[in-house]
Amino acid sequence: AEQARETARRAEAPDESALVEYGHATCTLGMDVAYLGDLDRGLELLTESSAVARRAGRLDDLMRAAANRTTLLDLDSRREEALDVAHAFLEDAVAGGLTVSYGALLHINAADILFQLGRWEEAEAEVRSASDWFATSTRWWPHLVLGLILTESRADREAASEVGQGVLSLETVPAGQWTATKLRAVVSLALWSGDPAGALAAAEREWPRALETEELGIISWSASTCAEAAAAAAEHGRSANDAGLIARARALVERVVREARDAIDRSSFGPELGARHEAELALKTARAHAGRVNGEADPTTWSSLAQAWGERQMPYREAKARWWQALAVLASAPEGDRESARVEAQVPLAEAYRLARRLGARPLLRAVVDLGKRARVTLPSSVEEADVVAVGPGQPEAVAVGPGTGGSASPDIARAIDEQVIASLRKAPADAYGLSPREREVLDILAEGRTDRDIAARLFISERTVHVHVRRILAKLGVSSRTEAAGVAIRQGLVPEGCLLYTSPSPRDHSRYRVCRLLRVRGGGGGGGGGGG
Repeated sequence: AEQARETARRAEAPDESALVEYGHATCTLGMDVAYLGDLDRGLELLTESSAVARRAGRLDDLMRAAANRTTLLDLDSRREEALDVAHAFLEDAVAGGLTVSYGALLHINAADILFQLGRWEEAEAEVRSASDWFATSTRWWPHLVLGLILTESRADREAASEVGQGVLSLETVPAGQWTATKLRAVVSLALWSGDPAGALAAAEREWPRALETEELGIISWSASTCAEAAAAAAEHGRSANDAGLIARARALVERVVREARDAIDRSSFGPELGARHEAELALKTARAHAGRVNGEADPTTWSSLAQAWGERQMPYREAKARWWQALAVLASAPEGDRESARVEAQVPLAEAYRLARRLGARPLLRAVVDLGKRARVTLPSSVEEADVVAVGPGQPEAVAVGPGTGGSASPDIARAIDEQVIASLRKAPADAYGLSPREREVLDILAEGRTDRDIAARLFISERTVHVHVRRILAKLGVSSRTEAAGVAIRQGLVPEGCLLYTSPSPRDHSRYRVCRLLRVRGGGGGGGGGGG
């Protein structure tokens, strides 16, 4: 590359071919220099390459330099600058008739940047506007990116369809820059749909492919995703007494953390680069999930991670870290100190809600509010009855947000979400038995066939308190056994329809769910069965 640049530089009046070679060499050299550690110099060379391409009238070369500049800026976490470059050169792509090649790529780059920045409505619009620009052979790319955006914003049927189309199209495509996006979309869809075992299986399958790329960002983000899947699977395994699932989760997370650490250590990226800093944060997140796998969640670790992701202007990762911080506070509280734990969990849980609501992240919003309800954590008055509608590919559609059907919530749309959901909450099945709200929650879990220990863990109360609630429930329902109580709850519609998130029902639960649906239809009752939480 240096030799080519010198040849062109020494020519007194370089012809077009020499100028083109000079531009190519400068562009290649810029990427090499950046990846060897001098990112600022690499960006200077790419700017020079853009100028040469304009001078030579080579639009294709101009687009190549633009795409490389967005890549390097994003590598240094300078996402706003990268976004400006993508949008500026999009005009050149459209004017020059390169929409199907570089124009489509720049749109996807912009969508990814907007998603990381938490501007989901704009990200979705970016992908949808470019979906027709892609050639048939690369149509999987917009499917995958749109699928991820829709999965994290509402995890509905369209999200499942987009992810599925993207994944099927990639079956024969080697691992590449899309590997981490594919893994994230598949795992998130499985988790929000209540299938942590499926999320774990996807993580086990895709982790070796992430390592094949030898790319710092792909490996670190994939490590965080795999560890999150393992943590959810292990927690479900403990709830369902599935030792095999727990063992698989532990084996995966130990491997992922070890191999990701080795890959990061081998990277030529210096600590001054944003990509290296974010890779270290992703690895710390993976290690925090490893603590969850082993039942040792640390609130302090999640608090520091939330702060760090916030400083990197990555609000979704910050919101999820705050959620896990609140969960860790509640799960690690001594039995005699539940009240102080609720007070401590209130701040991170309220912050998780605020961020999720601003993003339009309904699945996370649902999980945050569900945790608050189960743990009796008081959220601000404006969110006490917030977005708790069921989500997932098999669930009813939530209120639409943004252009199309998803995206981040504007203030007006956010209010509409709250109003619609609060109205739906007030349409709870009639209860003629005088059950208290807490007794209703205990009955919901009891109807899943769970033990008193399971109920205590789910609601962050003692088993002794559960015994008291169960005794009162049996008396109010006029039955003598837990099985009879579950039957009455199902037939009378006392069990709410919908799913709790991040937990997969066991095979027994799936059967119970089908039976509940059948009883509801035949008996004319008002409720169905839900999955585990």
